[in-house]
Amino acid sequence: MDGTASVATIAEQIVVALQQNRVVTYFDLNASALLLYDYFLNLPDEIDLIWNSRWNAVKVTYLLNRCISFGNIAIGIYHQLGFDMSASICHRVYTITGWLITCGIATSELMLVYRTFALWGNEKRIGYALGLMFIGTRIASGIYLYKALRSMEFIPIGSLSPELRGCFPTKIDNIIYICWSIDLAYETVIMGLTFVKALQNFRRTSSSLLYMIFRDSTLSYITFVVPRKCSRPSSRTRESNTDIY
Repeated sequence: MDGTASVATIAEQIVVALQQNRVVTYFDLNASALLLYDYFLNLPDEIDLIWNSRWNAVKVTYLLNRCISFGNIAIGIYHQLGFDMSASICHRVYTITGWLITCGIATSELMLVYRTFALWGNEKRIGYALGLMFIGTRIASGIYLYKALRSMEFIPIGSLSPELRGCFPTKIDNIIYICWSIDLAYETVIMGLTFVKALQNFRRTSSSLLYMIFRDSTLSYITFVVPRKCSRPSSRTRESNTDIY
C-alpha cells in the first residue's frame, strides 16, 4: 500500500512539474513577443538617439543589453521546445541561460546606475557607492548562481512521453533565490535614491522629465518584485521548479 501511495505521489509531482514547465514555455513565448514589439516600437528613437550618437559607456551598455536580451530569449525557447534533448545538453543550455540572465540584469542595473548618478548631479560619493555596490552584488550573485547551476539535474523528457519537448529539470538548489534577493536589495537602494531626489526636486519644479523618470523607475521596480514573489514555488513542488530567476 505504501509503495502504491509513493508511486502516486511521484506521478503527481511529475504532472505538477510538467504543468510548471508549460507555464514557463508560455512566459518565454510571451516575453519574446513583447521584446520584439518593444524593439520595433522604439526602433526609430533608438536609431536617432543611440545609433547616431558618439560611442560612450552608456551606448555600449545599452547595445549589450539589447543583444543579451535577444540571445537569452532564443536560448530560452530552445530549451523549452527543443527536440530530443539529453540531460547533458539541457544542463549546458540552462547554464548558458543562467549566465545570460545575470549578465542582462547586470547591464540593466548599470543603466540604472548611470541614470541615478546623473539624477544626483554626478556626485562622486553617489557614484563610488553605487559602483562598489554593483561590483559586490555581481560577485556575490555570480557565486550563488554558479553553485545553483551546478546543482541542477535533468532527465530526458522523452522518457516520460515521446511527444514532449524541451528540458525537464528535476532538481535545483534553492540558493538560487539568494541571487534574486541580492538583486532586489540593489534595486531597492537605487529606487530609494531615485525617490529621495525626485521628492526634493518635486518641491522646486514640476518637470515632466523628472516625473517620467520616477514613474518608470517605480514601474520597473514593481515588475522586478511582483512576478518573482508570485512565482515562488510551494514546498511541495520546489525541487522540480524550473524558474532560474
